[in-house]
Amino acid sequence: MIVVPIHVALIVAGDEEGGLEKHVIDLANALPDYDIRTTVIAHPKYGSRLRKDVGFIGTPLHLGRHNLRVLWRLLSALRQLQPTII
Repeated sequence: MIVVPIHVALIVAGDEEGGLEKHVIDLANALPDYDIRTTVIAHPKYGSRLRKDVGFIGTPLHLGRHNLRVLWRLLSALRQLQPTII
């Protein structure tokens, strides 16, 4: 039986400093302790808050979901990562 490791992609759409953003960062930093590969896709300012073993793709998602450049970058990243859970 082949066991496929879980890969979680967490997306933070804004660049605010609130509870949701803190929770996502805390969750991303905790998941590797459970052997869960984790990647965060968020505003570049969040990258320095993550552990070294958490993947990070800095993307200006705060520009909005109607911004085609941002949407393309997000979809391209997800296609490349192929996470188990988004």
